[in-house]
Amino acid sequence: MTLQDLQTDSYTLFVERQSFIRSHFFVQALFLLFIIFAWWGFIQQIVLGIPFGTNIASDNEMIFVWIMVGWLIPALLAIIRFDIEVTEAELRFQYAPFHLSPRIILRSSIVRIDVQHYHPLLKGWGIKYWRGVVSYTVSGNEGVCITYLSSDEKEKKIFLGSQSAFELERVLLRRKKG
Repeated sequence: MTLQDLQTDSYTLFVERQSFIRSHFFVQALFLLFIIFAWWGFIQQIVLGIPFGTNIASDNEMIFVWIMVGWLIPALLAIIRFDIEVTEAELRFQYAPFHLSPRIILRSSIVRIDVQHYHPLLKGWGIKYWRGVVSYTVSGNEGVCITYLSSDEKEKKIFLGSQSAFELERVLLRRKKG
């Protein structure tokens, strides 16, 4: 189920769709080299029977590397996406395929919103838990830190990486006041 499947009668104020594989040219090029290398090694050692490299891996190890680097990691990178949607009533986000359904935060429970910069080379991209904040990032170096009250009235923080962080903040603040 995607965010599009959950559209309600609420007026949509903001939508952002991010994909890992489309966001990082350098990462794409690097992974393409790894994929080519894995396929080359597999074909040379398994198909042609010629040992690959100077520190030769067993055939089982070569098949494992080929499956992981040549198939599974590229497939995972191709399907990772991060969707953010703001409606009049709620903020929805989904980091697929890790979230099977969107996470929903009621707009009325949001306490604070701040645009923040982060260093992707230091903190990396993905889903992270750091200093009490759950962070969801795909690319870029900025996002919105949101403090909200959970259903048990405890303050929680999330960080949503966004290519349009200031627009997301503006929409969240405008709706919160209105």
